[in-house]
Amino acid sequence: MRRQLAVLALLVLVGLGTSCQGDGGAGAGDFPGVWQYQVGSFSFVNCFTLSRTVDLTRSGFQIVDQAGALVRINPDGCRFTLLRTTATHADGVAGEECTVTSSDGLGNPLTTRYRLKSLVLELRPDDASQLHEVFFLDAENTSTMGTYSCEITGSNTLDRAP
Repeated sequence: MRRQLAVLALLVLVGLGTSCQGDGGAGAGDFPGVWQYQVGSFSFVNCFTLSRTVDLTRSGFQIVDQAGALVRINPDGCRFTLLRTTATHADGVAGEECTVTSSDGLGNPLTTRYRLKSLVLELRPDDASQLHEVFFLDAENTSTMGTYSCEITGSNTLDRAP
């Protein structure tokens, strides 16, 4: 948890530094930046034998423009490409995968492979200060206890980090 908070703090600092280099404010279609989930945001994790909600409040992610392509970067390092379809709308690339290595609560190794089913981002049209996100991911978790699959879904609103 501390590592996730430290990564989020770093992303906020990076976002602050890059926001000062631009034209002074967010405009329509301005996806890049650091985004923070609003209070009450959550994802639903369905592992078929066990399901739970995961609070996302105050966590978030960064969107960067890399060589003309938008990329969503999660605090765990997962990166997903975004395809802008309008000035205020972007979709993730279905089928993209990301693998994250961490440890479980007991310190045992845990590997999670995410596969993006769908990701839709919609900027607030008047000033791009908020972003609505709807996502659906498959996740395959492998630990010393074996491998199990989950589906992760969510529909939340995020605020642009100051």
